[in-house]
Amino acid sequence: MYDRRGNSEEALKWWKLAGDQGLPDALFSLSRAYSGGKGTSRDLSLSYAYFKLSKVAPAKNVNEMASMLSKPELEKAEKMVAEWKPQPTALTLKALSGFRAAEEHLKVARNRVF
Repeated sequence: MYDRRGNSEEALKWWKLAGDQGLPDALFSLSRAYSGGKGTSRDLSLSYAYFKLSKVAPAKNVNEMASMLSKPELEKAEKMVAEWKPQPTALTLKALSGFRAAEEHLKVARNRVF
């Protein structure tokens, strides 16, 4: 939303908050922002790390992006990826629990014979 309105800095803030929780689309958006220097300074190591963490891109694309980095940049990015752990908030965990419960309820309801 903020990105479409041209407010890259605000978009980056929200992508970071969502990405820290492990949301793949937010991680992918962070990758794009750091790749293009949109709302932040350009940083290909961070771009690659977020790209890899997003698990949205095919391995071929991840490997292609890795080949664009110097050895120190790639080592820095791989270290970040290895050490990264999503930090979902209590509200996110509760929401995910609700989604799982709703999915289970639908599964049971679909299997009922009336």
